[in-house]
Amino acid sequence: MVRGHYTDSTHLRLLGYQEALHAAGMRSDPTLVFETDGFGIDGGVASLLAALDAGVRFDALICRDDLFAMAALVATSGNTYQPDEESAKKAFQLADAMLVERERRHEYAAARKTR
Repeated sequence: MVRGHYTDSTHLRLLGYQEALHAAGMRSDPTLVFETDGFGIDGGVASLLAALDAGVRFDALICRDDLFAMAALVATSGNTYQPDEESAKKAFQLADAMLVERERRHEYAAARKTR
């Protein structure tokens, strides 16, 4: 997330992530939501590297948009961290729950358009 810039789309992306965690039987960990000071790749890289340097570990990344996804690729290239098997299973469960949540939102949006 970009510090101080809370648009509806940013809020909905974070809400979707949190709802998917809940649907997968997991709790949201605020230390896994990273903030940057801007929309550039450099800010995203700095934020992610700071989290890694602080010992934050994760199984997957959900990025705000393609620009932040590129920042994540840059920041994690060369990173040799590998999640344990249980964490990897949870990451797949979360991904499945997020796909279900995404489909639910699309169905809701389509239903609203037909009214």
